[in-house]
Amino acid sequence: KAISKYPAVYQISASIKLQTEILTDYLLEKKKDERIVILHDEKEKGLSLYGKYLFNTAGKEVSVFQVNNTKVDSIRKFFTEQQNIMLLSSNKAFISKILASAGSIDSISTVFAFESVKGFDNLDITNLMELDVHILNSRSVDYSKNYDLRFLKLFELEYKTNVRKYTKVAYDIIMHFCGAQDVFKFKRFSNGYYENTNAFIYQYIDYQVLKIE
Repeated sequence: KAISKYPAVYQISASIKLQTEILTDYLLEKKKDERIVILHDEKEKGLSLYGKYLFNTAGKEVSVFQVNNTKVDSIRKFFTEQQNIMLLSSNKAFISKILASAGSIDSISTVFAFESVKGFDNLDITNLMELDVHILNSRSVDYSKNYDLRFLKLFELEYKTNVRKYTKVAYDIIMHFCGAQDVFKFKRFSNGYYENTNAFIYQYIDYQVLKIE
C-alpha cells in the first residue's frame, strides 16, 4: 500500500480483487445461465459484495453466503442439485475444510478459486477433481509454449536441477523488462501503479492442473 501510489511500481501477481473480476468475467461468459453461488469467509465480506455487484451489473442474480461453520451439516443449506461456486477466500484452513465438506455433499458443484489454492499442499487431488476445481493462475509453466520449454531446457542444462518456486517468475520479469519478450499485460490503476492482468483459468483434470483454452 505504501508504494502503490507510484507509477514506477509494477505488481506481477494479481490482487484478489483483480482475480475476482477475472473469475466473474469467466463465469458470466461460460455459466451465466446456470446457478452461481458466492461463498466467502468473514474476512472477504467486502469482496463478496463487490463480486455480487459485478454480476448484478451484467444482469445476473447470484446467491451470496458467508460461511462461519465449514462442517457439512452447516453448509448443506447453500447447495442445490447443481451449482457453480465462487470461493472467495485465501485462508488455507478455511478452503481445505470447505472443499472437504462440499465434496461429501450429494450435489454437483464446480468450484472457482483464487490462485493461492495451487500452493496448498494439503488438498486431496481426488477431491479437487470431483469438485471440478478451477483456479486462476498467472505464474505456471505453460508446456504448450516454446518460450517456456526453452527456459526449462536451458535452466536444467545450466544448473542440473529443476526450477524452484519463484525461478520462472524471476526469469519472466527479466525477459519482460530487460529482454524482448512481452510476458505480462499491465493495467494502470487510478492510484498510480500497474498490475499484471495476464492470468488464465486452470482446471484439475486427470491429476494435473491444465490451462483451459
